[in-house]
Amino acid sequence: MNQYWEPPPGQYPQQPAQFQPQFLPPAPYQPQQPPKQSHTVRNVFIVLGVLTFLGIGGCTAVAVLVGNEVNKQANEVHTVVYKVTGTSKAASVVYSTDGDTATAQIASTKLPWSKSVQIKGLFPIYQVIAQNGAGQKGTVSCMIMVDGKVTKTATASGAGAIATCDYMP
Repeated sequence: MNQYWEPPPGQYPQQPAQFQPQFLPPAPYQPQQPPKQSHTVRNVFIVLGVLTFLGIGGCTAVAVLVGNEVNKQANEVHTVVYKVTGTSKAASVVYSTDGDTATAQIASTKLPWSKSVQIKGLFPIYQVIAQNGAGQKGTVSCMIMVDGKVTKTATASGAGAIATCDYMP
């Protein structure tokens, strides 16, 4: 005989009410949605494309602005006044006339002396050199004014003394 109790055939043991299974009607069939595709790579390329476009546009804008400013400065005309003074009666003078390589020379001129020139260019060099005349022992001074503003002065004294003023904005 069996040690364990078994219900008679056709009978099932009773379960407490709280464990009675509830049978629900089956849910109607719903097809499952396919998984959503990830567009990460596409989105990265779109973002990179937009950033590249904006970067090129920004660089172009900056280049145009810089080009306009350089062009403006290259064509801007400045009034340059060279002056030579001193206690000497005469001096030799050399000065730049175009802000580049052209110069003019005066072998001997009475002091005070001045010259006004119109100069344009992107990187002009303004220069005046004054040297005491032969036998002159006094002082000689030079000055450069650009658009009414004194930019450089120098003084030298003695026989053959040379005062050099140069200015590059």
